[in-house]
Amino acid sequence: MLHIREHNENIVFKCKSEELKSDDVKGVLELMEKMPEKTAVVNLSGVSKIKKTTLNLLKTVSQQNQLSLCSLDADIFAVINLLNYDKYFNIYPDEISSIEKKPELKNRRFKIV
Repeated sequence: MLHIREHNENIVFKCKSEELKSDDVKGVLELMEKMPEKTAVVNLSGVSKIKKTTLNLLKTVSQQNQLSLCSLDADIFAVINLLNYDKYFNIYPDEISSIEKKPELKNRRFKIV
């Protein structure tokens, strides 16, 4: 389930569950198609699970619109890096940084156990 709000030229989507689901991302895609002048920020704080099919949908949204991800769990960040999906998203440490377009997270250190 996503909570949606507008902030200037951004539409902020905040996931309200521990897993981001494909249906949520389809909703993001549908809304972004109606508002192509807006950029999307997907806040993943609290999300600890994400399937590859959901990541593929996020990649599709990102290819069609500008998409930023923020507040990622370290494990999800690691998976995005391992899949080389980090080139499709602007990734920020938090929602404020993504809205203000502050420097992105690059080469964040993580450990796979």
